[in-house]
Amino acid sequence: NIESMTRKQSETKWLGGNMTPFNILGISPMSTPTEIFKAFQKRTQGLAPNDVTFIGEQVGFSKDWAAFLHNFNGELTDLSRVLPTESELKSINELNAA
Repeated sequence: NIESMTRKQSETKWLGGNMTPFNILGISPMSTPTEIFKAFQKRTQGLAPNDVTFIGEQVGFSKDWAAFLHNFNGELTDLSRVLPTESELKSINELNAA
């Protein structure tokens, strides 16, 4: 979720946290949430699901967020209109796995 991701951003900025996941995505940890979501979506295409989950967790995404962003085929523009809740994410991912 955005709260967890912004916490990772702050840890990286103020405490010298792990820059590697942001480097893998090719962006600054101070990028906007939309930029991070788009970079994650683009850079994880073709990766194995466990790699997608691992990278997602490193930037502060839950397993369900990582899977949702990885599998999302739409345009990430106005996130305030498309952000599902954690329980909706779980349901979406369960349906995708079926």
